[in-house]
Amino acid sequence: MTIGDRIKTERTKAGITQAELATKAGTGQVYLSNLETGVKADPSISTLVKIAGALGIKVSTLVRGL
Repeated sequence: MTIGDRIKTERTKAGITQAELATKAGTGQVYLSNLETGVKADPSISTLVKIAGALGIKVSTLVRGL
């Protein structure tokens, strides 16, 4: 499972849209979509920290699926 797959899974569990997560994480919705679909597969650590924080999970959940 990729980081993008994990982001999508956790976002879906949280019951929020890409647009809502992008706003909470301070990133663009298109960028988030690209992460989830694998078009962009190398988010920075700071971006992962923001996304994880917006989802209320640990960064390790996104990186390793823990």
